Formats: sequence, structure tokens, C-alpha cells
Amino acid sequence: MLSAIAALSPTVSGTVTGYSISPALPAGLSMSAATGVISGTPTQATAVIIYTVTASNTVGSISATVSIAVNKLTPTISLSSLTKTMGDPAFGIAAVSNSTGTISYSSSNASVATISGNQVSLTGVGVTTLTASQAADNHYLAGSATAILTVNAAAWVGISYPSPNVYTVNSSISPLVPTIGGTATAFVISPALPAGLSISNTTGIITGTPTQPSVAKDYTVNATINGSSYTALVNITVNDLAPTGLSYPSPNVYPVLSAIAALSPTVRGTVTGYSISPALP
Repeated sequence: MLSAIAALSPTVSGTVTGYSISPALPAGLSMSAATGVISGTPTQATAVIIYTVTASNTVGSISATVSIAVNKLTPTISLSSLTKTMGDPAFGIAAVSNSTGTISYSSSNASVATISGNQVSLTGVGVTTLTASQAADNHYLAGSATAILTVNAAAWVGISYPSPNVYTVNSSISPLVPTIGGTATAFVISPALPAGLSISNTTGIITGTPTQPSVAKDYTVNATINGSSYTALVNITVNDLAPTGLSYPSPNVYPVLSAIAALSPTVRGTVTGYSISPALP
């Protein structure tokens, strides 16, 4: 159909003055009354029909049959594969075809994508096959095309810190660097960090040398990432130094019944208590 046919010429003996055919040929085809040649370009599909051709002259006529069918064409239909990221908005798809038949769409995996009309909504990470099914029209058969839709996981956006972290008074800490997904522009921490430590408000890195002991505590870092607010907890402990350099004046000799001059120790670091062994005199 829609393609010119090779001319069908009759074979006949004797002189023919005219030809006729019955029933009428498919639309677009015709027969020459003078030569009996059938030619043309069929424009409408028809099932197999047996046509009777009559060749005649002034003396008489003769008939023969010819079988003609006009088949619909196979459509050329295509649908493009594509890749999306989970979280992308719904989008439209459109198959390309040389047929005018109505096209409907379906997804093989509803856990990855669903389709309403030609609008595709993402439902999860994975792969699904999209199918465009086209109904037949006057010229073309029904047809279909498939494409692969791949849905990738969205990139992680947020902030986290190594935790817990234990430091010692008067010892410089290794920079505490956050893991950040996205583009960060500002950092704020609460409550205030132990004395001697600080956080960069542009990088979120915690640095410094703690100067006072601090019990284990969770600190909340609020970061502006990709224009939105994200938080992370970081746990920090600052332990005191063990005292060093403890000494007393020695030796010491005292008479009985006389108060002694107080013996004061020399020590470095913070001391919260003293003990002695064995028991003093």
C-alpha cells in the first residue's frame, strides 16, 4: 500500500476491443479498458478479493480471474532510552512514528516508574522498560517500540563528622574535618566548643588546642548546603593532663611536741586530691 504496483498485464489470444473488471478494484488501482493492464498505487488496505476480468470483441468475450490483496504497511516507530535521577520531576515521553495510530505507553516496573498518559513519574531507583504501543490506522499495522529508563540514586546531600572525639588539655588536635555532600556556604555550632577549640564558619573544620577539661558532650553543627539547612552531631571530650613533677623538700627531721613548718608540694598540672602511704607519724 502507498507504493506503485508493478503493472499487471493480461495474457490473451485473439483481438480484444475492450476490457472490463468486476468488482471495482481497490482504491488507487485501475484497469485500462483498452489494454487490460492493471496499475496504480493502492491507498486503502483490502482483504484478498477475486476479480473477474472480461476481454471482448465484436464476436464474443472471455473471462479470467485475478486475485488482489492490499496489505497495510509495517509502521516505523521509535522511543528513546533515557537516564534520570531519583527526585527528578515527572516528564513527558513521545514516540516517533510514520503512522497516525493512537499511541499508549506503559512501564514494566512500577517500583521504578509509572506512566499516566505520556507522563512518567519516578518511584524508585532501578531500570524499567518503557513500551510505546501504537494502534493500526488506515495505512499501517499496529506496532510497538521499547526503550530503557534508568533511574539513578540522587547524590547524598548533608554533613557528618567523625565521632566521638577524645582530646587532652594543652595538646593541639588534628583538624576535625566534616564529610559534606553538596555545596556548603556557612557553619554554626551550638553550644560553644570547649575552650581553645573553634569551628571555621566557611569550611566547618574544627581546630585548636583545648585549654580546659570538658566532659563528653554532643555539639550540633548547622550547615547551609545547596541553600538549605542541614545538621550534624559531633561528640567531644577533653581530658585533663595527669599531674607531673610532684616533689617535697626532703629529708625532713623534727623534734617531738614541736609544730613543724608546713611541707608544701611542688607539682605541675591540676590536682584534685592527694594521698600518702604509709601513715604519717
